[in-house]
Amino acid sequence: MESRFFHVADYIVFTGVVVLSISIGIFHALSGGKQMTTSEYHLGNRRMSIIPVAISLIVSFESSIMMLGTPAEIYVFGIQNIMWAFGWFIANLLSIKLMVPLIHPLKITSAYEYLELRFQSHAVRMIGTMLGMIHYTIYMGIVLYGPAIALEAVMGFPQIASIVIVAVAAVIYTSVGGIKAVIWTDVFQSLIMVVGITAFLIQGTILSGGMKSTWSIANDNGRLNFFVTLSSGLSSLSALFWQDIVKPHTKPMSEFKATIISKVAVIVFGLVAISMALLVSIIGGTLTQIGGTILAIVGGPLTGLFLLGCFCPWANAKGAVLGTLSGIALITWIITGQYTSPNVRQAVPLPSAPIDKCYLPQRNISAMYNMTSPVSMPYYVESDILTTDIPETDNIPSGLDYFYSIAYPWFGVIGIFTVMIVGSIISFLTGYTKPEESNPLYLISAVDEFFFFLPKSVKKVMKFGYIYKKTEIHEEKNENSLQGHTSALINNSMNKLDNVEQKHDLNNVNTALLTENSTNHRNSDRTNGNIPLLSIECDRHEG
Repeated sequence: MESRFFHVADYIVFTGVVVLSISIGIFHALSGGKQMTTSEYHLGNRRMSIIPVAISLIVSFESSIMMLGTPAEIYVFGIQNIMWAFGWFIANLLSIKLMVPLIHPLKITSAYEYLELRFQSHAVRMIGTMLGMIHYTIYMGIVLYGPAIALEAVMGFPQIASIVIVAVAAVIYTSVGGIKAVIWTDVFQSLIMVVGITAFLIQGTILSGGMKSTWSIANDNGRLNFFVTLSSGLSSLSALFWQDIVKPHTKPMSEFKATIISKVAVIVFGLVAISMALLVSIIGGTLTQIGGTILAIVGGPLTGLFLLGCFCPWANAKGAVLGTLSGIALITWIITGQYTSPNVRQAVPLPSAPIDKCYLPQRNISAMYNMTSPVSMPYYVESDILTTDIPETDNIPSGLDYFYSIAYPWFGVIGIFTVMIVGSIISFLTGYTKPEESNPLYLISAVDEFFFFLPKSVKKVMKFGYIYKKTEIHEEKNENSLQGHTSALINNSMNKLDNVEQKHDLNNVNTALLTENSTNHRNSDRTNGNIPLLSIECDRHEG
């Protein structure tokens, strides 16, 4: 039978990809400003073209979890697991519609700066930063474990050696070349990814005789690009470490020292990612299940922290901190109970499909369940059907076991709502942020975004007096200005009216006095025979 290990041509292509990726990093380390400033190292001096940056962002999330974990998850548990894609689609649309217009105008380097601006608390920002760094470090460890499975299957490398090789290659070109190397390496590897997947689908369809067989082959093969996500993660963690951890808590230093710290951070996080990959290798389950379970511990509460800040204007710093910690504690408790309780109902894998005369990827199948089997086992079988002998039970979990039986895709949702609910309660108990104290620049109106069809008067009541947009501020100012202008006009009119009445009364008084004086003078003049000039003038006036 034909060997399914790498041939000479395969090794040449594989080595060429690794060497060229490292060469891109070395090129950018020696060109331009030679990565001597943090602005160039982390941001590319903000002069990167939009197309390479967009490609880099896209392929940064095309990891081994998607390439290996998702097919394995669907193969083991059924096509219904693809429903997560619809959730991701909706989440991305909401992010584009709500979060990007909120964060982008703030002109901040780190997204976690928003937390400090919103809650007026550096502690909240540090909690968000630490959770983000932990989340991405764990994510990189899981991503590293994926290619280790593939390389062990096609090259016979031990998993540890594969993990180290992949990590070292990514650390080298990321640490020396900075964000420019990361972006252009992503562009290069995206071409390899697209060409490889397209060729694989076409050739697989031809050999299998149909799309149905093609999906089976795609699930069994370990062809994937595995440097992209790791390098982007290392670059992001390095920038985050400098911007949120080192820079705010140290004295000003030279750009050279700052860049050295960032490069060392890449190496350190690379070593941590290797450790996480080794830890992931001893945890049971598919890559998707491992990632969804572990990442939910910090990913769900972290997302909830941001949503608490933008959707709950009454939330304060104490509510944000305690709500986030509550979310982490709850998810950790559920996961711990799920792995330790003997009565938790587990999902039963479907029987394996027929593999008559097919390439039998022993390592890949074992990796789904995280069991061990030697690579030297036969890669072909004449006629065999694998079945999963897992007893099914009809017992329904009760009590805490029912709680522990929650499926892992719900962990993130539970973490989000826990943070928002607990954070709001704590905020009201400790002195919530009043409408006049809130800043609309950091808020999103759920009423305007999701209940836009309601009348304006109803939406105003639902906002509880909080202002969410600049336009509302201008409208309120204009309304107040109009009211003030109207009041001023009324006051001026009243003053004029009062003045007229006062003048009229004064004229009446003067007239009465003049009349009285005139009468007195006349009587006096008649008595004395004199008529004064004033009396004559008054008589003329009266006449």
